[in-house]
Amino acid sequence: MRYHRALCCLLLATIVCTDLLAQDSLRKELIIKGDIHYSPYEFLNEDGEADGYNVELTKALMEELGYECDIEVIDWGIATNMLKNREIDMLMGATFSLERLEYFNYSTPHSYIRQCFVYKGDKKRIKSLEELINKKIVVQSNTLAHQILKTSGISNSIIEYTNITDGLRELASGKYDVAICEENIVKYLIKHYNIQGLQYSIISDVKPIQYCFVVNKDEPELLTNVNQGLEALKANGTYDKIYSKWFSSSRETHTVSLLTRIIITLVVLLLLLATLTAVIIRILVIRSTKKLKIFNSELAMALKAGNISTWTYNIKSNCFYPLYGKSIFPKDGMRIEYLIKYINPSDLRPFVTLINELSSGEKRSGHYVMRYRKEDENIERYYEFEMTFVDEIDDNNPYLLGTYKDITIDYLYQKEMENSRRKIELAVTTSNLILWEYYTSTKSFSAMNDPTNNYKRNSHISKEEYLSLIHPDDIPITLQYFDLMDKGLQDNFSFTLRIRNGNCKEGEYLTMITNGSALEKDEYGKIIKYIGFRRDVTELNNMINQLTPLKDKAERSDKLKSAFLANVSHEIRTPLNAIIGFSEIMMNCTDEEEKRQYISIIKKNNRFLISLIDSIMDLAKIESGNLELKPYDFDFASMFKELGIEYSQKIPNENVQLICEVPDNHLLVCLDKERVSQIITNFLSNAIKFTEPGEIKMSYIHEKRGIRIIVSDTGCGVPAKDIDKLFDRFEKLNKHTRGSGIGLSITKAIVKAMNGDVGAESSPDNGSTFWAYIPLY
Repeated sequence: MRYHRALCCLLLATIVCTDLLAQDSLRKELIIKGDIHYSPYEFLNEDGEADGYNVELTKALMEELGYECDIEVIDWGIATNMLKNREIDMLMGATFSLERLEYFNYSTPHSYIRQCFVYKGDKKRIKSLEELINKKIVVQSNTLAHQILKTSGISNSIIEYTNITDGLRELASGKYDVAICEENIVKYLIKHYNIQGLQYSIISDVKPIQYCFVVNKDEPELLTNVNQGLEALKANGTYDKIYSKWFSSSRETHTVSLLTRIIITLVVLLLLLATLTAVIIRILVIRSTKKLKIFNSELAMALKAGNISTWTYNIKSNCFYPLYGKSIFPKDGMRIEYLIKYINPSDLRPFVTLINELSSGEKRSGHYVMRYRKEDENIERYYEFEMTFVDEIDDNNPYLLGTYKDITIDYLYQKEMENSRRKIELAVTTSNLILWEYYTSTKSFSAMNDPTNNYKRNSHISKEEYLSLIHPDDIPITLQYFDLMDKGLQDNFSFTLRIRNGNCKEGEYLTMITNGSALEKDEYGKIIKYIGFRRDVTELNNMINQLTPLKDKAERSDKLKSAFLANVSHEIRTPLNAIIGFSEIMMNCTDEEEKRQYISIIKKNNRFLISLIDSIMDLAKIESGNLELKPYDFDFASMFKELGIEYSQKIPNENVQLICEVPDNHLLVCLDKERVSQIITNFLSNAIKFTEPGEIKMSYIHEKRGIRIIVSDTGCGVPAKDIDKLFDRFEKLNKHTRGSGIGLSITKAIVKAMNGDVGAESSPDNGSTFWAYIPLY
């Protein structure tokens, strides 16, 4: 008996000492920071002291825990970096964020942040984020509201303020359309600074966010103490007084779970019954209760953060009951017969089958995603169900315990992402693009639609392997960009290189345009991943090389055509002026000899004008592809001889002699006589213009399959480099010689239409020889 008493005394002394040591450990000065621009939560008052709801609540919490503290409000970005770098112990308040859990610990929430729209009283009420498009939006920099706008894709018309009070004043003056701010801040600022003409409404499509103390990651014990102290302030009424002072008497409350109530009731009964061990049990229960509250609070916070609801299914009554969270099941339960009315018909049978398999014990757990339409909604939502068969508590009354989560947004987003991924892959594949990614840590590539890695999406190729495929002359510039990527010094770049793949022949390379851009950065801002495209422009370059001469020729032809039009207009005006001028002179002329001279001049210019117009008409026919041939039988030798006689009389220079050689007395052919005559006359006219003095010789050779017409002269000749231009359209080598510059090009077109060939030989000062071969079959 004495041994038992001694043992109890020793145990009691140990617990008391532990509590004393724990209390001594709390005697520590904490460094606590807040946001200087977040009134009424945290700000500097008129006396230059930290004030606000968070400041007052933090002081009360520190007093409850017995901590000494140094509280200061500074720039929010600096404060968060100080906590991240372990330079301070905690922040007085921050919205809960999964991304920040890597660096900070969050307490149980001490309030909730609700975002609202603020607008002038004479404006239409704004209900959702979609109505913000094309509006000027005021927001405080680096706040939750700012982040919500960026996430929603609304960033073109945002006006940022370091102090939102200034933004609200500008809004009240009508300078902007709307502001987004936390509800309690708006109410406080409008009242405190007497800002007139503004009203606000809660943003329905943005859920309230938990607002918590944020504790240094290295101080888990401090987090536990903060949670315990916050519960104590709520229990003794201090929390409600502070909250009501700064805001309103209403606040978010958390319902104590049924399990917690049962435990507390059992603890009270045990405390009443266990009078002999009251001190020991009281200490143990208090500690267990605190741990359980922390566990329940953290569990509730995790479930709420994950938007997860829990439920039970009574197998005997076939009824679902809500357990925790906002539920699709009513409090008095929902029978499965009623539930199936709202399930998508395609999902109904698999879901009911899974419930039956679990209820019979055939399966111990199950998972299913089903589509469900609430009674008061017109849209179909996706719910992810997890369920377990529970028979450990009572073998005779097993039940199902489960959770469900609304994953509509995530599911549709994932589906959209998958569709987008497929579209991108299809676009990349069909457009012959190569999508690549480069990892600076491993110095390796992965690529899609790339023959260098056998078109395997997840196959990596090293930098050395990649360089081995590049043309030796392009390796230096490629290494230059590798170096920039490895050092993270280049955000965007583009360059051209030559590379080969398995489809290339030996020594053959493809020309690629490579574009790159930074995709990911580490916590220090260094680029760790690049993404880009390689585009094969080999065929494009080949096409450009082929089209460049054609383009140059077309541009040259266009210039020649312009010169031709200018020349033709001059050539037409010259005979017209002669015809009109001498016609007017004849009206007042009485000398018959003079009249005959004038008539001769007019006829000469008439013939030249008609010839010019005929040439232009022929050119128009050639341009439109309507050059017609009308072959018939005629004596080629007689026609050739007649043209020789006619043009020997037309030579204006007496020092030029025309020699006509006709080897046949008669030569019957079937050709277009007018066009053949036009070929010969164009050759003769050209020779007459450029021969003074000298000799012109016209002849032909009757070959087996055709006739070769030859006209040679002893004129000025043409340089060898210009011979190919003689038969080009609108080409006129001697701009001082009368003529339109289209006669030889028309001649070439006529000969080609007859399936023949045409050419010339010439040299300066040695004359020229023009020939045309016309087949007779």
